[in-house]
Amino acid sequence: MSVTDQNGWGEVERRARLHEAINHTLALNDLPLLTITCEDRLRGGIISAIAEIEAGHTHLALKDLRNCLNLLTHTKL
Repeated sequence: MSVTDQNGWGEVERRARLHEAINHTLALNDLPLLTITCEDRLRGGIISAIAEIEAGHTHLALKDLRNCLNLLTHTKL
């Protein structure tokens, strides 16, 4: 997923919250869990930045990384 604006990051966070809700439902029913960690979100930001660099958009890559780090600093660990 290429994320180039705040709305894109909002979509990433929306999907993460959806997965977390699914995890909660699975846990209540004693089923295997799907876990999305801060590290997973950071990896996603790095992969997105690499794709932007490969496309020649270094300024968008930097923006992706800044947004990703911003999300991580506002996430409870």
